[in-house]
Amino acid sequence: MTKRLSLALVALAIAGCESRDTVAVALCSAGSECESRDAFCAGEAPVLTDDGPRCTSDIAAEAFSAALCACRDVAGAQDLAVDSFDSREGPYPGPGAGGGTVGVVGKIEANGVYSIGGDLVVSDVEGMRSGVSLRVGGDLACAGELDGSLGDVEVGGNAAVGGDVRAVNLSVGGTLTVPADAAIDVTGTESVSAVARDAVAVAPPCGCDVGDLIDVPAIVDLHATANDNAAAGFEPGLLEDTGDDPRSFELPCGRFFVERLQGGGDVRLEVNGRTALFIAGNVNLDADFDIDVGPAGELDLFIAGNINIGGAIDVGDPARPSALRIYTGGAGAVNASALVTLAANLYAPVADFVLSSGGEVFGAAFVNTLLASQPVEFHYDRSVADAATCAR
Repeated sequence: MTKRLSLALVALAIAGCESRDTVAVALCSAGSECESRDAFCAGEAPVLTDDGPRCTSDIAAEAFSAALCACRDVAGAQDLAVDSFDSREGPYPGPGAGGGTVGVVGKIEANGVYSIGGDLVVSDVEGMRSGVSLRVGGDLACAGELDGSLGDVEVGGNAAVGGDVRAVNLSVGGTLTVPADAAIDVTGTESVSAVARDAVAVAPPCGCDVGDLIDVPAIVDLHATANDNAAAGFEPGLLEDTGDDPRSFELPCGRFFVERLQGGGDVRLEVNGRTALFIAGNVNLDADFDIDVGPAGELDLFIAGNINIGGAIDVGDPARPSALRIYTGGAGAVNASALVTLAANLYAPVADFVLSSGGEVFGAAFVNTLLASQPVEFHYDRSVADAATCAR
């Protein structure tokens, strides 16, 4: 199946690279710069941020605490399914795994079946409209009304709704809390363990305020000089203009800085150790972009700008999605016009994630707005918070 992504954060699935450049030399063993690199490769050293040195695991835990965080709205004409697994215990077991939290700072306009295995938090006073059915395995917190008048609403735990509740059939396993003047309008079957009348306040579930965002451009800028380029014999120019022919690059472990990543041909990055790559500008590739983390590699990719990919999409390894973390400061839309499979964790708080043909995400997404006109599945990998460790 052909898969295309334009104005994207990631797009993977390479087709036959014809040349190969090893961008690394063996680890050096003397000198403070080399020792620092050795420590990072061993998981004992951080990266630099505007808040000081931080472990990559701490950054990942902050960015990817939920399967999906949207700083504005979630809207879709089709289904959304969210669950979770822990890749340390084995691959994704299939539908019905349970868990997986969704946080929306804006509102939800749903026209399909929404099935959330964990908690659902919607903090905008406009609330949520569910067109077919809403199933929440955990607790539901909605600052505004919950309009499920065209379908069923089922909540396994407690439900707190800041406005009217409308549904064909309503089921709440715990307590349904609504304001004193809110209506509960059920045209079919109502099964609610208890009803409480009280004010409902819902705090924003995601850190979307400017002061709360991870400053990706600042992190990249700090590594313009504080990097392992020289210690590893890393030549940034090889990535800054990859040419028009298919190319494959093996990245060594360590922290590396490049001004940009651009080229006209397929580009494949192979990562076999603990690696961080900092890109000052944009990623502009006219063809396919593949990142292979192998059985033991992991990559933190920090991009100050946008990524524009014209090639196929098949991101990372679904068996270990926590190994690939991608952070971008760009505001360009993530616009996938064909079916997408992503096995990565994407942090793009000022970019819209547009999945016009639907897709499957193994990992997590922190975006501005999620727009999906076809079914989308999120399989949150709970191990992402422990993706890497370091001693401080």
